Amino acid sequence: MKSFWKPVRLALAVSLFATQVAHAATPNDQLVIGTSLVQVLSLDPQQGVDAKTIEILTNTYDRLVYTDNRDGNSIAPQLAEKWDVAGDSITFHLREAKFASGNPVTANDVVFSLVRLMKLDQASAANFKTAGFTKDNIESMVSAIDERTFRIAVPKSVIPDALLYRMSMGVASVVDSVEVQKHVSNGDYGNEWLRTNTAGSGPFTLRRWTPNDLVMLEANKEYWDGVPTLRRVIMRHVPESQAARLMLERGDIDIANALSASDIGYFQNKEGFAIDRVQTGGFYVLSMNAGREELSKPLVRKAIANSIDYAGIEKTIVGAYGLVRNVPVPADWAGAIKNPDWGFHPEEAKRCLRKQAIPMGSS
Repeated sequence: MKSFWKPVRLALAVSLFATQVAHAATPNDQLVIGTSLVQVLSLDPQQGVDAKTIEILTNTYDRLVYTDNRDGNSIAPQLAEKWDVAGDSITFHLREAKFASGNPVTANDVVFSLVRLMKLDQASAANFKTAGFTKDNIESMVSAIDERTFRIAVPKSVIPDALLYRMSMGVASVVDSVEVQKHVSNGDYGNEWLRTNTAGSGPFTLRRWTPNDLVMLEANKEYWDGVPTLRRVIMRHVPESQAARLMLERGDIDIANALSASDIGYFQNKEGFAIDRVQTGGFYVLSMNAGREELSKPLVRKAIANSIDYAGIEKTIVGAYGLVRNVPVPADWAGAIKNPDWGFHPEEAKRCLRKQAIPMGSS
């Protein structure tokens, strides 16, 4: 099924799979999702980076490659059928595909997309900047060999695999250069227009977006990988967890993915509902400013680390949304180190403070 769920990274969602209120049922070819749209500020794929925006863009745009989370986050082909790594460059061979406008996807579109990413110079370009790409050198590092062959130079600061993973990110989505250039205003690379419109080759197209209200996607009947089974996907802005829970029970929505930990627990083993988890690389972190005199002392930082009830946070706050992990890399990722033996150890924290000669109760 070429449907909405395949490329999307939902941290956790509850879905109604056996509608219990017949009059509230949605059509079989339509999916309604209750979620929070508050962070969706721009639908420009070379600008928007928050998780909910990425869900929308992943389904309206394609990249040359993507990471397949069903296969250990391996690099898989999308617009590129294959690629060759030759020392200082990667050459991608594009499949035959069309944008929603009907324009063919070409290597020139790939060049345009990566150039506009760096020229826009938004925060979204950070991962390419750390690889050695800049707004000044990008045009010399990407080229269209012919209509269906694209080449990108591999900077000395990264290995080819690291560049491939960057090419799989949403910010490397390929935009319809012909369509976008019709809407360029004051040298903005079409940003003003793309903030509220889509120009991609993905399985869905944007029909409507009302900020903090509704996102409506329609199936792209010309999609290169087959017409999606779902005719329409609707995201409704439902930021309140209890409201989403009630709507899910009534059958007003098919999926709720912004529920609190307690509301997730409400649906545990409840007939007619399923809780679906997909691992993501997101994490919450406590940062300490070592520039401050107090926090510049290693034993003070160690004392703080041993004063946090990680298990309690996991149980009462994070709930089903995450696990305790003391390094910012998921445990099942290749090369991930074992979780350090940190936990809630108040006596160890006191010992560290005494050793650092800091009196108890000082601030």
